[in-house]
Amino acid sequence: MKKTLISAALVVSSIVGSMSLAQTFEIPDPVAVIDGKALSKADFQAAVEPIVGVDNLEFIQNAQQLNELISQLALQDKLASKAKKEGLDQTAEYKKFIDHAARLGLSQAFLKKTVDDIKVTDEEIKAEYDKQVKAIDKNEYRAAHILVDTEAEAKDLLAKLNDKKKPLSFAEAAQQFSKDPGSKDNGGELGWFRAQVMVPEFGAALQTMKAGEVSAAPVKTQFGYHIISLEEVRETPIDSLEVSQERIKESLVSKQLRDKIEGIQQKMNIEYKAQ
Repeated sequence: MKKTLISAALVVSSIVGSMSLAQTFEIPDPVAVIDGKALSKADFQAAVEPIVGVDNLEFIQNAQQLNELISQLALQDKLASKAKKEGLDQTAEYKKFIDHAARLGLSQAFLKKTVDDIKVTDEEIKAEYDKQVKAIDKNEYRAAHILVDTEAEAKDLLAKLNDKKKPLSFAEAAQQFSKDPGSKDNGGELGWFRAQVMVPEFGAALQTMKAGEVSAAPVKTQFGYHIISLEEVRETPIDSLEVSQERIKESLVSKQLRDKIEGIQQKMNIEYKAQ
């Protein structure tokens, strides 16, 4: 039973993983005839929904995907029928599995109802958008860096980079001394990015620098000590409210759901025995 369930899950995972935004494949009704009995599109959708976690069939993009899923469902039905004939639905193992499935199903039903009950207003979306726009750095940065383990190493490298007689080039220093495997071979180049995608200390340091500058002092982060070369800065447009509203709505719903679950957890009284 476990192997069959795992196999079905793998098939479903591969199908859902390849879904696109709009369905281009028309699903027939009935979707198949199994052992002389028609499987309607509605019954097929009802059977698939608990597996894939969506309430439509838009993730199915071609006949191969559809038929693989039908095959898995038909196999499960056949195995379940044989199991019943052998009385396996009366075993302790089966009852344990049903208890687990019921607990999981009910908890998922509660979460779905909670999400459905959450209402986010246009005013809340606009307020969150304005908050994000105010907080975001509208610039993108093109920079390179050298990462070393200690402050002493970083200061020594800075001295070599700033040597007035024979300065070490930044790219050469990165290739020789940087501990960052993702950028050292490219002379420390990181490409274009927003400050927010970097660890806070790195992003904050960039925002105090001008294009063409190397950081005056090493920048300490959780990864070590960085010497940063800021090469270019450009201002980029921020997505409009219209473009951002679905993303913001989803984030607000997620936050309310998270708050609801945390509230339930805080009221639980668990005495843990493991030390």
